[in-house]
Amino acid sequence: LSDNIPETVLGELTRCEFRERMASGELAGCLIPVAAIEQHLEHLAMEHDWRSVGLVARAVARRLAPRVLVVEGLMCGISEHHMRHPGTL
Repeated sequence: LSDNIPETVLGELTRCEFRERMASGELAGCLIPVAAIEQHLEHLAMEHDWRSVGLVARAVARRLAPRVLVVEGLMCGISEHHMRHPGTL
C-alpha cells in the first residue's frame, strides 16, 4: 500500500504475514462489516448498503492501521419492511 500503510484486508494477507502481525502484538482486532441486501427502489443496486459499509470499514481500518484488519462484509440484516420486494434477503 502507498504511504507505508500496512495491508488492512485480512484476506489479502498470507498466513505468514498474518502470523507476523499477531506475533508483533500490534494487531488488536478485526472489523466485520454487516449490512442488508434489500431493494432501493429502481435507482440503486441491492448491494448498496453492503458496499457502503465495506468502504467505511476499510477506511476505518486504514486510519487505525496497523492495529485493525477488516474482512469482507456479511450480507444479512433485518429488513422486514422490504420483504415484499423481490431480492431482499
